[in-house]
Amino acid sequence: MKISLLEARDQIRRLENEIKMLLETNNDLNSQMARMVDSTNSVAELTESFAIKAEESKALQLELTKTVERERLLRQFMVILWVGFAALTAVIVTMVKK
Repeated sequence: MKISLLEARDQIRRLENEIKMLLETNNDLNSQMARMVDSTNSVAELTESFAIKAEESKALQLELTKTVERERLLRQFMVILWVGFAALTAVIVTMVKK
């Protein structure tokens, strides 16, 4: 009877040690899982950020294209005005000389 009680006590101690090891392993796995979730959230945030930046970049590129087109039209307008001014001046000078 005494031997079986000692064996039972030893078995209880072994099982307690196993439970402690399993709890530690579980805690480690939980912390790893939390880190993985944080990493996943970070990746999702970065992906969302890149999508927003891509949209902003596209909008800025479109605005730049519009601005370049306006600038080109303004330059053409200025050249036409100067050519017209020069032609008008030449006509006036020619008329004054006669």
